[in-house]
Amino acid sequence: DYLQSDGALQSTSVAAGTAAKLNITAYNEAYSHKVTWKFGSYSNTQTISAGTASASYTIPLTWLNAIPSATSGTASVLLETLNASGVSLGTRTYSFTITAPASVVPTFTSVTATPINSNSIIDGWGLFVYSKSQAYIAINGAAGKYGSTIKSYSIETDQGIGSVAAAGMTTSVLYKTGTVNVTAKVVDSRGRTA
Repeated sequence: DYLQSDGALQSTSVAAGTAAKLNITAYNEAYSHKVTWKFGSYSNTQTISAGTASASYTIPLTWLNAIPSATSGTASVLLETLNASGVSLGTRTYSFTITAPASVVPTFTSVTATPINSNSIIDGWGLFVYSKSQAYIAINGAAGKYGSTIKSYSIETDQGIGSVAAAGMTTSVLYKTGTVNVTAKVVDSRGRTA
């Protein structure tokens, strides 16, 4: 065991999409190393030649699929020491945290408002008419990122129009002229919002 090289992580917390770095203190300058980065079911192994004092690896954003309901998780890096003949002298393991960067948020493609008119003539106009029309408001194309799923929706409109904790709503008859403001929100399984 005493023949094994030592490692030290440059940082114990790394955002996905950026590089993690392991500094290597070789027991013998003739020793080479294998460095394996692991996170959930994901891994990447590097061969580090003798005389190289560090290993770095950019954590792919796709590795966030391992934590669909969290913004961080524990990863590990394994440092295997190989002597000059290529014989393994053992492996040391170091833990660090991978985080989801703030840019990893859910998305949706659009919010639409469609007129509902029971009067066939007004219905043909495709307009919202005061005291006659209703509106169907919908959040379209909502999706999580890198394994997350959409956990909640909300639609808020002006006072008197209505609000709902759902991906779609049908308003009551519209007693308002001018512009109706609509705020749509989705929250994913990581608690991230769009």
